[in-house]
Amino acid sequence: MIRHNHLIGPTAAPNNPHFMTKFFYLIIFLLSASLSAQPWDVIALENLSSFSPTGSNWSVVGEVFLPQGKTEFKTKRGTGILLNQPTDKQRQGLQTNWEHGDMDLDVEVMLPPGSNSGIYLQGRYEVQLLDSWGKARPTFGDMGGIYQRYDEARQYGWGGMAPAMNAAKAPGLWQHLTVEFRAPRFNERGEKTADARLISVKLNGVTIHENVRLTGPTRGPIGAEEVARGPLFIQGDHGAVAFRNLRYRKYDNPPLRWKNLRWEATELSANTDREFPKNPGEVTSGTGEAITTAVTNIRERLALRYRGTLPIQSPGTYTFMLKDAGFGSLTVDGKKLIENNWGEKEVSVDLDRGDHEIELLYVKIESWVQPTLALYVSGPNQAPQPLHDPASLPASGGNPIFVDLDREPTILRSFLDLRVPNGDPFRVNHAVHVGFPEGISYTYDLRGGHPVVSWRGGFMNASQMWNGRGNATASPVGMQVFLDTLPAWSGATYAPQAAMIEADHVRPRGYQLDEAGRPVFRYALGEAEVTDVLHPLPGGKGLKREIRWEGTPATAGAWRLASGQIVANGKGRYLVDERFWIVLPDELAGSATLTPLRGDHHSLTLPANGATGSISYQIIY
Repeated sequence: MIRHNHLIGPTAAPNNPHFMTKFFYLIIFLLSASLSAQPWDVIALENLSSFSPTGSNWSVVGEVFLPQGKTEFKTKRGTGILLNQPTDKQRQGLQTNWEHGDMDLDVEVMLPPGSNSGIYLQGRYEVQLLDSWGKARPTFGDMGGIYQRYDEARQYGWGGMAPAMNAAKAPGLWQHLTVEFRAPRFNERGEKTADARLISVKLNGVTIHENVRLTGPTRGPIGAEEVARGPLFIQGDHGAVAFRNLRYRKYDNPPLRWKNLRWEATELSANTDREFPKNPGEVTSGTGEAITTAVTNIRERLALRYRGTLPIQSPGTYTFMLKDAGFGSLTVDGKKLIENNWGEKEVSVDLDRGDHEIELLYVKIESWVQPTLALYVSGPNQAPQPLHDPASLPASGGNPIFVDLDREPTILRSFLDLRVPNGDPFRVNHAVHVGFPEGISYTYDLRGGHPVVSWRGGFMNASQMWNGRGNATASPVGMQVFLDTLPAWSGATYAPQAAMIEADHVRPRGYQLDEAGRPVFRYALGEAEVTDVLHPLPGGKGLKREIRWEGTPATAGAWRLASGQIVANGKGRYLVDERFWIVLPDELAGSATLTPLRGDHHSLTLPANGATGSISYQIIY
């Protein structure tokens, strides 16, 4: 039974060559999309029953928070959060009472200032957890780093892998870590035939490691010998750490392997053909171990067909993803599941244990794209894997175009597409992107007069804007924190489409550069002329925003600093959606108001006292 058949992109390619070029680049950008996989197993964290007996430094609580100016956690009773608070006498590690081989891990973690911990896959390979907030050049010992190996006898360390960029958030904020791990392989004699690998490590939405080979246990493992299966182990002797939403997928079956894979290729007689011809001209054929376009030199009007057997060990729902630059179709056990369509296609189907016949057809009629053919599969107890040779999937359809940070502020205009957390896609049509040498950037919405998103890392990926004819959009490079879509001037109550209605108060007047090269945004608000400028905090740890006005702003409103689920966390300090803090100076700390929006959402506002005035605050994450 087919569960779903999802097409990404048009079902038929238009005859516009510029569109085709642009769409091919879109295919390449989508190649990193995750293939559907089995459901997550969740550790409920109602108690410690999922873990082996351990010291009293470990407990389950209902809430963890970091009070203003403090370095130690405060907690509230309850369940759902795993907490380690080591003492001089109790500082044991914690390991699961189950073992894993291949596994995906997904968890949120919180650290207090200066704290240090680590997650050991199979109890042997550590992904470091450390308060690395604001560090310019992270090492293997920083947040998300792969710790080095170590010879205790010689007191000598080697190896290790630093994260690709510092994607760490401030202490006291929840951070999201996702790991795709593949265990070492052993033959029937117990000899290792392949090293363990980290397919991917993502921290706060940023890929910080890809395809890293782990040659042996890192420092501090629970065992020196590598194994096919081992427990998940969490370091407990270095510092406090909290975990929530801990879930995993275990893949117990070995990778799928083709049986009797055969191919045949021919040159089509017309550009309109979409099937392998019944009476082809010259046909070349052969056998192989993986799908690849390299078996033929035909690059235009190509018809390439693969047929083979796929042995399935565990019955259940399997998901196939077909990616091609051309027209591809997939047939399983005589039933066509994916039609001859351009682009990326995904389908799920129920398969019994045993052999299943697969037919894959690829038709490429254009000369201006590289041959591209890839097939992925995932299923119950089966890690997502390619069934093609890597050479059959070009790394890019054109060189990516990045705009880098410089020694002075960098400014770029474009559309910005983003997804509001727990909401719908959102496009900022009047976006100005600003990046600072300190490594922090933001996007400002001229229409609403406010910053929309901020990030640390690189600056902008302009490939979609400048490749081919482009689509006028660019995207941030780095660890992003969504700020707000509602405009700077807030009415007293929430109304449907409030962002559109209230934005009518703002009449943009562009921006000018100050003496440091920072844009000072200007707009009219009622009778007031407003300036708005954002400065980087030292170390790129956040932004300072300053709003000044002369004249009377629009009536019945106030300056909106943030909206969402907002919790006061000390004098003039507010936690917004657990993503970032708003910190007010002492002179404004008593003036802030939480105005209801809907449900448990509020706007955090400051009044516009007087016809001339100013406010300032910090955004920290």
